[in-house]
Amino acid sequence: MTTLRDEPFEVDVTRSEVVYNGYVWDVREDTFRYGKTSLVRHYLDHSGAVAVVAIDDEDRVLLIQQYRHPIRSRDWEIPAGLLDVAGEDPRDAAARELAEEADLEADRWEDLGNFAVSPGGSEEFVRIFLASGV
Repeated sequence: MTTLRDEPFEVDVTRSEVVYNGYVWDVREDTFRYGKTSLVRHYLDHSGAVAVVAIDDEDRVLLIQQYRHPIRSRDWEIPAGLLDVAGEDPRDAAARELAEEADLEADRWEDLGNFAVSPGGSEEFVRIFLASGV
């Protein structure tokens, strides 16, 4: 049985520059060779983030309501936040976000892995943690 997984792939980046400096994120423009073709791509230059699936002793998952301007909505989501503190361990960042957003702590933590949020337009990866004993 073949294992299905993402596969890192290196290309020859001939130029890379920040074309827009934003308050939270920047926009980067890369020119690179893919096979015999030269391509240009713009994407969100992102610090990364963490998110927490917090489960209490009754197997309830914590959701918080946040205003998200791009979608003009107060949506329900699991606690999450940026990896914007230099050198901060992602697990520590997840615990910080759970404390800041919900005033909660967890007894047990499990790293569930990373996922690319929008790989066609952002380099953002979110590391998801399972927090139990909340």
